[in-house]
Amino acid sequence: MINKDTQICISISSNPSDFGTTFHNLGYKTQGLNFLYKAVQVSDLSGAMAGIRALNITGCSVSMPFKQTVLKYVDALDPSALHVQAVNTILQNNGKLTGYNTDYTGVLSILQILGLSRDKKVIVAGIGGVARALYFAFNEYGCTEVAFKARDVEMARERAASIDANCRVIDWSGEDQADVLINATPLGMKGGPEGVAFTEQQIKRAEVVFDLVISRDKTRLVDNCLSWGTPVLPGHVFSLEQLCHQYRIYTDVDAPRGLFIDKIASLFPYFDLSSIVGFSFE
Repeated sequence: MINKDTQICISISSNPSDFGTTFHNLGYKTQGLNFLYKAVQVSDLSGAMAGIRALNITGCSVSMPFKQTVLKYVDALDPSALHVQAVNTILQNNGKLTGYNTDYTGVLSILQILGLSRDKKVIVAGIGGVARALYFAFNEYGCTEVAFKARDVEMARERAASIDANCRVIDWSGEDQADVLINATPLGMKGGPEGVAFTEQQIKRAEVVFDLVISRDKTRLVDNCLSWGTPVLPGHVFSLEQLCHQYRIYTDVDAPRGLFIDKIASLFPYFDLSSIVGFSFE
């Protein structure tokens, strides 16, 4: 029951989805937590942050395109966000806003679950806030050969230099090969641009592909991987991991992971549940 003591959490994005709203509220209801979560479309970040403070919003998930620009509005950074210099989760406690990065901790968890060999070459399509988290997560894990693929190479080189002086940027049309391919662009997102970030040859030679886009239907990238026999993790797997970390930050309670996995199976029936539960490609 919603009452005066209900703690409110929101997500802010220029193009919000229902993923966080669905899973956070499902967990709150199941665990009897007096919390409410709602996604909000935002164009005025400054106004939104002032509202979070004024209304004493407990938690705020931050999505594209605010993960870096929001840095100046928080009072402190958790080591995860300080390391990445991007924020996707904010917790308010006694008027103090602390920024976290559960993209980073979530990806690191996935790599540890997968047991991926640390000598793998990685190509990330896109170089926004989540791409920064990916770079640092892979480096922390031990995969140091990470390159960014971008259409605007000069812009990408500037951003890459702010991440790591040794960051490599490759042209969007290049045929560079890698063991791990990651789509961290809006390609395949509902209402977003169409297309695929990688060529058929790149996909077929890869050991695994990650598509960070969340879609009720198969994105073209996921569909291509399934058709060509390349192991693939779709966006809802990554969102599950980062959301479980975020849920703990907001509520101080472990997320009901099993319940969330069952819900994912019902929402995304095109994807084999075993690939989500154990991240097994056998």
